[in-house]
Amino acid sequence: MLNDIISFTAIVAVLTAIIKGISLVKKPNIEKKLLEDEQKVALHIFQFIIATIIFTFLAIFIIEAFTGDKLLNYKNDVAEFSKILFSLLLLGLMSAYTFYLIYSLIMIFSKNYYIEHKIHGKLFLIKPINSDRILLSNLDYNSENTHWIILKKDEVFEYIIYKDKIHKNKRKKKWVQGLKAPIVMAGQV
Repeated sequence: MLNDIISFTAIVAVLTAIIKGISLVKKPNIEKKLLEDEQKVALHIFQFIIATIIFTFLAIFIIEAFTGDKLLNYKNDVAEFSKILFSLLLLGLMSAYTFYLIYSLIMIFSKNYYIEHKIHGKLFLIKPINSDRILLSNLDYNSENTHWIILKKDEVFEYIIYKDKIHKNKRKKKWVQGLKAPIVMAGQV
């Protein structure tokens, strides 16, 4: 009786996690940008698990195609079947990790969202502070006037939200300017 309750509870928990994961994946990119940290972690874990499953099945298909040997031929030998399946799962896991790492880096450095604020001008959405406040910044690479602002989500959504590609030359220019900046010692102001 207790085993039935535990297995039923596990099934409900897994189905709930799958439904939450699917709902997070289907959100638009702007909503993904404004997810809270716990939701972002859940989204990344769900995407990574799905990528691992896909790459594991892909590894099974490729190994069977190249060797001509089917995995199901080993179903009577449990030890050999487990070794092969575990090896292919590790291969799928490593492939998914590599793919997901590259994908995450591309997504992080590909675009930013911003609003045209009435007072402060162009403000980029950095991250949510809590469920009703968002951190914004002007990210001015060409001057020392970078400022940070916290606004309520309702105030941010009153503006049109634009998507902007991050230009690598701006980051490079800031880095080069930092190298050329004069060094000021304490007391020389």
